[in-house]
Amino acid sequence: MSLSVGILGENPQQPSISANTFIPDQLIAGPLQLVTNSVTVSGSAALPRGTVMGRASLGAAVSSTGKVQASGTVAIAAVPTDGDTVTIQGTVITFNAKSGVGQLPAANQVLFEASMTTAQIAQAFLAALLANPGDANLSKMTYSLSGSTITAKAVNFGTGGNAYTLATSNGTAFTVSGATLSGGTANTGTATIGSISLGAATKPGLYTITLTSATVGTVESPSGAVLGTQTMGTAFVDPEINFTITTGGSPAAGDIFGIYVPDLTAQSTVTWKLCTKGAIDGSNVPAGILCDYTDPTGGNVIAGVYEMGEFNGNAIVYDSSLSPADIRNGFRGKGIFIKSVLSAADPS
Repeated sequence: MSLSVGILGENPQQPSISANTFIPDQLIAGPLQLVTNSVTVSGSAALPRGTVMGRASLGAAVSSTGKVQASGTVAIAAVPTDGDTVTIQGTVITFNAKSGVGQLPAANQVLFEASMTTAQIAQAFLAALLANPGDANLSKMTYSLSGSTITAKAVNFGTGGNAYTLATSNGTAFTVSGATLSGGTANTGTATIGSISLGAATKPGLYTITLTSATVGTVESPSGAVLGTQTMGTAFVDPEINFTITTGGSPAAGDIFGIYVPDLTAQSTVTWKLCTKGAIDGSNVPAGILCDYTDPTGGNVIAGVYEMGEFNGNAIVYDSSLSPADIRNGFRGKGIFIKSVLSAADPS
């Protein structure tokens, strides 16, 4: 019997060779300056780079009843002293003399110069109020400016806003209308509003229902557009808002019901999600494109999104409820351009 002899050299590895090539994903499709932002992403599935994202910009709806909203004013009567404060429902707004060129105000701070007019200081005051919509106290009111006077109006209709407080540390620089807001009045009847849900076209702001009789009322959107007529005890259904007003409680013409939908756009708590056409929290509108793979299944995570740039329509990833036309229309005017003439195939 003969044996086959295997030969082992110093290196048992067989000679080999390999090569790698980088194939770009071709997501970026043009020279337009890219603008990115760090955002909070939530969801129940991992999301790949290039996903079309929506921003959940609407908060939970809050209802109220009453003919009039309580209101109050703060008038800037003179240039304040450094450190003066105005307190609105417990939240302190501090006025500080500007100490340097380019200095930016902190949260709930108003920077001023001695040369500013009272109207200019009032404008800076209004900006501070509007810059913190997530504050639990400031968010109970809306704010408007006329000359040097800011008017604070309760979001809710009725008497509840009459208890919201106003105060100042300097009665010479600031004139408040009273220790609390005033003027909020209840409805004639005690009918209530419920079964509230948002629609796919909901807008942030105050929806109002004004009764024209004991049985019907006119529904207006935050923009003042008339959405239709509601009938007591019958569900009102609209792409913007849905609700039912009870038939009991002796309602009367002139009674008002309000539904306030908070705008979360400027809040740090706003979350981004996979954009889906049926979403009712604002994330149904395309707002950005995910920069990289992100997995929020274990809880909210911080990720990057493109908010400006040119992108390959064959490389983006989007939910099946959307069409390419939906995406282009949603991004129109936002600095994001989707190109459809490019292939995402291996260029080799």
